[in-house]
Amino acid sequence: MKLIEKLPFRQELIDLIGQYGSIKTYPAGTPLVNDSCSEKDSLFILEGVIKLFIEHQNRKILLYHIEDNDVCILSYMDIFSDHPVQYSSVAVKDTTLLFIPNDKLLEWSKDYSELRTIIVSSYQKNYSCLLNTIKEFIGQSLESRLYSYLKLKSIHAKSLELKIPHNEIAMELNFSREAITRAIKKLEDDQKVIRRPRSIVLLENHIASA
Repeated sequence: MKLIEKLPFRQELIDLIGQYGSIKTYPAGTPLVNDSCSEKDSLFILEGVIKLFIEHQNRKILLYHIEDNDVCILSYMDIFSDHPVQYSSVAVKDTTLLFIPNDKLLEWSKDYSELRTIIVSSYQKNYSCLLNTIKEFIGQSLESRLYSYLKLKSIHAKSLELKIPHNEIAMELNFSREAITRAIKKLEDDQKVIRRPRSIVLLENHIASA
């Protein structure tokens, strides 16, 4: 209940959420899609980080991340039409989610303006994140996308040293492993990273100036 109290809602709405909502914690690396309690619910991230994917030609392509400091609603069904949303998600680190039934969310939004504001801003934020991802696909070189990706991973891990397999990077950025390896070598040549046998180290001076 203490985590729910942090949400930017009046106490009356907090009490309703406590009554009808449910909280679940997922270990890092756990897929969140196909969870039976999420199919008709919307969720808030109370603690942690999740990453969203879309599947294309049997490959998962990373869309964007949502963090616990983003007051954002996410749903696996369109809450206005009850149609499924075509993405999947995974917990980046240990993550606690608050699930609220979609019918209750719509019911409460009629009476609580702050909830309506969050619903609208969440759709805008998710749309904006998706547009930014498309712009990266179109306009950025592989090295630029990879470096942005590594910096974000570093922030989430709170470490400059990232123990992440090249295969995982290749899958999330939708490039071949060989292309990722070449791009990491280029970043090392540009003195932005250091390659180690089982990790990649970001150089702090470039993080600070990026």
